[in-house]
Amino acid sequence: MKKGFTLIELLVVVLIIGILAAIALPQYQRAVGKARAAEALSVLYDIAEAENLYYMQNGELTDNADLLTVQFPTGSSHYTYDIVKFADGHIDIAANGRKGPSFIAVQTIDFPKPPVYCKPGVSAAYAKICNALGAVDCQVGTACYLKWTER
Repeated sequence: MKKGFTLIELLVVVLIIGILAAIALPQYQRAVGKARAAEALSVLYDIAEAENLYYMQNGELTDNADLLTVQFPTGSSHYTYDIVKFADGHIDIAANGRKGPSFIAVQTIDFPKPPVYCKPGVSAAYAKICNALGAVDCQVGTACYLKWTER
């Protein structure tokens, strides 16, 4: 009597592993993308809170990250962060995604918790990440409002 597996048995095992991998990989990629985006949102909220502190001390918002009382990341492999000040006094805090959706927080002195918008660009996968983070029916090519979530 010979010991071992037949070719059919090996093919069935390989087929089952392939099916499981095809199901698991997109779920894993979505979870990783959501985690990266959540980290970017966390940094955005930290910057917004630092802007509020700066405003309370100085009476204006700033676009100079060195003046804020927060560790302002100059970028990572996934996001870069920018602060842009406009003539009317409001600022945009942006997290620009290299491997994920981009986010913009529009902060004025009237709103201590700025509205945040998710921009999925042309990627349907990024739109799904925006929806998973709290956007309502975010579509490709649009900017979607995210509800502020307390941490």
